[in-house]
Amino acid sequence: MSSENKTSRVLRQQLNTQLAKLNSKAEAEIEFLDIVREYMMKRSEIELQYGKSLEKLSKSLQHRKLRKYFGTTSTPFLTQETPISPNSNPRSIYTAFKTLLMESDVQARRRSRMGDALVKDITDIMKDFNKQKTRHLKKNMEYGAKYHQEICTVYDDLQRARLNYEKAAKEAEIAEKRYEDASKRPKSGLQSLKTLVTGKDVLTVIQTLKSKFKQKSRKLNDARNNYLLSLLTYNAMNSQYENVELPKYIEKLDGKYYKVLIESLQSFTELEMDISNTIKSNAEILVPFIDDISAEKETNIFLNENSAVFDENPQLSFDSSSSDRIHDFVIDEITSVSLGNRLGDLIVQDDNLKKSLEEKQEELLSLKQSSKQSINGSNQSINHDTLSIQDVQNAIDIIGCQRRKINYQVEKLKAINVRPIISSQIQLNFIPSQKLISVVAKVLYNYKPINADDLEVIEGDEVEIIQVEEDGWVRVNHIKSGNTGIIPLSYIDKIVQDSENLTSSNNVVALYDYTATDEGELTLKVGDEIQCLEGVDMMEDWWMGKLLRTGETGLFPVLFTKGWENVAAKTDCFDSSNEPKLPTKYDNEVPTKDDLQEKSDEMVKSDENDVTTSNCVKAKVLYNYESECEGELSLEKGEVITNIKQDIGSDTWWEGQGKNGYGQFPSNYVMIVLPEAKSINVGSTVRAVYDYTASSMRDLEFKTGEILTITAQNDPDWLEGEINGCKGLFPVNYVEKI
Repeated sequence: MSSENKTSRVLRQQLNTQLAKLNSKAEAEIEFLDIVREYMMKRSEIELQYGKSLEKLSKSLQHRKLRKYFGTTSTPFLTQETPISPNSNPRSIYTAFKTLLMESDVQARRRSRMGDALVKDITDIMKDFNKQKTRHLKKNMEYGAKYHQEICTVYDDLQRARLNYEKAAKEAEIAEKRYEDASKRPKSGLQSLKTLVTGKDVLTVIQTLKSKFKQKSRKLNDARNNYLLSLLTYNAMNSQYENVELPKYIEKLDGKYYKVLIESLQSFTELEMDISNTIKSNAEILVPFIDDISAEKETNIFLNENSAVFDENPQLSFDSSSSDRIHDFVIDEITSVSLGNRLGDLIVQDDNLKKSLEEKQEELLSLKQSSKQSINGSNQSINHDTLSIQDVQNAIDIIGCQRRKINYQVEKLKAINVRPIISSQIQLNFIPSQKLISVVAKVLYNYKPINADDLEVIEGDEVEIIQVEEDGWVRVNHIKSGNTGIIPLSYIDKIVQDSENLTSSNNVVALYDYTATDEGELTLKVGDEIQCLEGVDMMEDWWMGKLLRTGETGLFPVLFTKGWENVAAKTDCFDSSNEPKLPTKYDNEVPTKDDLQEKSDEMVKSDENDVTTSNCVKAKVLYNYESECEGELSLEKGEVITNIKQDIGSDTWWEGQGKNGYGQFPSNYVMIVLPEAKSINVGSTVRAVYDYTASSMRDLEFKTGEILTITAQNDPDWLEGEINGCKGLFPVNYVEKI
C-alpha cells in the first residue's frame, strides 16, 4: 500500500477517533446530569426523611463510577482523597458536586421544606434538557461525520492531484529524454534508409519529439498548478477546522449543558440559603466551586487530556518531483486559460452556494419565528421546532465549509493575477480587433434592465458580441431589434459562428491571441483563420495548419480555436495513424502505419496456439524490448504476456509474466489479445470492466462498474458512448456486454 493511502487512512482514523471521543464526552455529560438530577430527585424525598436517608444517598453516589468520561478506572472519582477547595482538581464540575455531597451530611435535617422546590425548579428542567440533548446528539454526530467527510474529500483531491502531478512529471521526463536522445543521435546509413522508407527525415522526427516534449511540459505545469492549489486548499481547510470549526462543534455538542448545570446548582444554592443562616453558611462553601465551573475551562481540559487526538495537523508543503525544479504556479498563455476557467467555475460554484445559503438562512429565520409563536404550546411541538432549527443550522454550517473550500482557491488565484473566465457553456475573454467571423450567442434567460445602459432580452434571442466588460458583463447588439446594451455574461449560451465567412470547412478560427514560443509554431491573433493540414488527430492538443493571414505553416494549440469540432467530425480520428508511438529504445525498425494495421489484424486473428483461453488479460509482443534496469521485463517479438496488470500508476507501463520472468514493460510494445471480437449494437448498454482515463478532448472517462450507452461504433477497436450526459470515445475492450 502506498504512503499516500496510509496517510489518507490515518487521517480518516484520526477524524473517526475524534468523533468517538466527542460522542463519549457528550454521553458523559448526559450521564453526569442524570446523576445530578437523580441526586436532586432523591434529595427532595430525603428532605422528608431527614439526616439518615440523606446520608445514605450521599455515600451511595460517592461510589458511583463515571465510566463515560474516565474509562474503566477502578477508583470512583467522587471518593478520591483530594483537598476540598476551588481549583484543587481540574475537574471543577466534579469537585463542586463532591463538595455538595459532603455538605449534604451537615444539612440533612434542615431540608424538609425544599422537596417541592427541588422537583419544580431543578429536576424537571434537567430531565427535559437531557431528553433534548440525547435527541440532538445523534444529529450532531451526523453533522460531524459530514464535516469530516468534507475534509477527507479535500485530502483525497490532494492525493489525486499529487499522483497526477507525479505522472505528468514522469511523462515530461521521458519526453525530454527522447527528444535529447534523438537530437544527439548521429546520422547514419540506416537512418537514411529509414527516411527513404518512412518518408520522414531526421529533422522532422526531432521536431515532432520536441513538440511532444513541449506538450508534456505544459501538462506538467497544469498538473503542478492543480497540485499546489489542492495543497493550499487542504492546509487552509485543516487550519480552519482546528482553530475555528472544532471549538464551534464542541460548543454545539455541549448546547446549554453548562448553563443548565450552573443554573440548576445556583437554584439549589438559593434554596439552601433561604432555609436558615446556618444552612446559608454551609451553602456558601459550595459557591466558589460552582463559580469555578466554566465551559471553556472544561473543554480545554478535555482537549489537553486527548491532545494526541485533537492536536492540530501540521501544514503540508509542496512535495516536488525529483525531476521538476519549479516549486510555484506557472502562469503563461496556456495555463492562464486553464486557471481562468478553473477560477470561473469556482466563482459560479460559490454563487450557487451563496444562493443556497440565503435560502437556508431565510428558512432558519422562519423556523425561529414559528418557534417563538408556539412557545406557549406543547413541549413536543417546541422540541420538534428545535430539532428543525438545528437541522437547518447544520446545513448552513456545511455550506459555509464548502464556500471556504472554494474561497481559499479563489483568493489564491486572484492573488497570482489569474483572470476569471466565467462560463455558462460559454467562454468569452476576447474581443476580435477585426471581425473575420460573426460572433453570435443565444440568450438563455429573460433579463430586464436595471441601469440605463442595460439591454432587455428574452429567452431565445440572438445577440452579437461587441465587447466583454468587467465583472461578468458583456456588451451586445440585439440582432433582431438592432439595440445595443449590456447583459450578464451568464445569461447567454455558447457562441454561434457564421460558417459562411470561413473560406473552407477544414478551417478553424483563433479565439485567443497566442505567441509562438518555439520554432515551428504559429503566432495567432484573435480572429485569424487557420487551414487544418493533414495529420488532424483528436488525440493531440496541437495540430498542423496554415495561417491564411501570413501563409505560414506550423503547429497551433487546438483549444485556442473555434470550429475544430467540425473539422474533426470529418476525420477518421482513430485510424492506424493514431496508434501510440513506441518508446525510444527498440531493436526492430520503427513500424509504419501499415505495419501497425497489420499487427492489429494479426492480433484479432490470433489462434489458440498463441494465446490460451483464460479470464486474465493477455497481450502479444509486437517488438523486441531489452530491459534497462531491475524490475523491467525483456520482451521478444511474438511471445505472449500473461497476468497483465494495467493499473500500476502509469499509463505507459504495464506489468506481466513473460518468457524472461515477471516485470514492467512499455504498454505500446504489445497488443491486447481479445478472446473474441466484440460486436455491440448502437443503443445497447455495456458495463466498464476497467477504469479508463481520457487521454484527449474527445475521450470519455469512466470507472469500473459504471454503465454506458453505446451511441456509435465507427472503428472495430473503439466505441462512442454516453454516461451522465457526457459523450466520448473509449476502447472496446474496456467494457463488456450486459
